[in-house]
Amino acid sequence: MLLGQATYGVLNLLKTRRRKVLVAVFIVLLVAGAALVYVATRKPQQGRTTTLGISCLDYKPIDCAYANLQGANLATLELPGANFTGANLKNVDFTQANLENATFAHANLANTNFSQADLTGANLNGTNYNEAIFCDTIMPDGAANEVDCSQ
Repeated sequence: MLLGQATYGVLNLLKTRRRKVLVAVFIVLLVAGAALVYVATRKPQQGRTTTLGISCLDYKPIDCAYANLQGANLATLELPGANFTGANLKNVDFTQANLENATFAHANLANTNFSQADLTGANLNGTNYNEAIFCDTIMPDGAANEVDCSQ
């Protein structure tokens, strides 16, 4: 609010259109610079990082919405609250991963391995989880799943 008032005051003081345009460009560059500083100073996720160079997993909050992570090995990772909305997670290995309160809405989970993973509070609405493995998995409702352990 204060920046807006200051900008308005400066623009009113300026008499020529060219000066107004220059000030507006300066303000846009200032905002863009602030955004770059924010991105550059984000903290990497603590603990194990992937060897696949999957950048959406290296920062918190983890936001892999609509990412293509097909075939990735994400076993044993700490991913509570991660956002995988609409992501392609086909054949991903989430064995023993912490996925509490993660969002998988409308994601492709076909052939995904959730063995011994914790999905407590996870959102699986609209997902395709054909042939996904949920052996010894803690399901979104907190219940342990003993099905799919024959493979």
